[in-house]
Amino acid sequence: LTFAEYENGRRAIHGPEVQITTAGYADWIAGAAGHGLTPDCQPEVIDGRLYYATSGSRAPSRIHWIHTDGSTDAQGVAGRELGWPPHLFPRLAATPDGKSLLLAGFGGDRGRDSIGHFVARVALAGEGKPEVFLGDGKPGSADGKFNGANGLDCDAQGHIYVTDYYNSRLQVFAADGKFLRSLSVDRPYLVRVHRKSGAVYVFHHRREQGQTLACMSKYASWEQTSPEFRVNDLQATAAA
Repeated sequence: LTFAEYENGRRAIHGPEVQITTAGYADWIAGAAGHGLTPDCQPEVIDGRLYYATSGSRAPSRIHWIHTDGSTDAQGVAGRELGWPPHLFPRLAATPDGKSLLLAGFGGDRGRDSIGHFVARVALAGEGKPEVFLGDGKPGSADGKFNGANGLDCDAQGHIYVTDYYNSRLQVFAADGKFLRSLSVDRPYLVRVHRKSGAVYVFHHRREQGQTLACMSKYASWEQTSPEFRVNDLQATAAA
């Protein structure tokens, strides 16, 4: 991979099979060998590496990485096969110890309506396959079960946040996977947590006067039951 500078101070990654290479395009860019690169991906940075996953739409889903200084290595470019079902909306988050990745957004081969019902965990060291960490893959509404687990993040204290779209809630877990609580949020699909303040930003859909609105609601922390504010007509595929 190389950098091409389109204008002073603005660069884009180039290389074989790069999907997006224009500096002005707003979607996240990926550049690595493989198929099924998707801009609808939430990457994660751990120890100077930016990890991301391919969709598995044309070949088995893989985890790749590039270094945050723009450099690459052969292993990161080649990627590591997950060996799991399609992963069309990859969501990645680091475990508190930085030794594993949490993965959500599996499925999706029939659109967002077919998102999987679990969160997986895979160790970064070695070549081990992912294992189910939260949920059991079957839809359900009990605490710790999911009906569309398509958004994921962790905070600085190790709490794990998972959007549960068709149950209209955000579930919060301890680092060991113990269920802590859920927040009622109408059809959430993306969550991001501020590492310093602990503020929780949830992107979701809600119905108002017969219309479906895309919204973003901010909670001061996971312990709050009501949002501080909400912004309508705001939709995202990924956020940082």
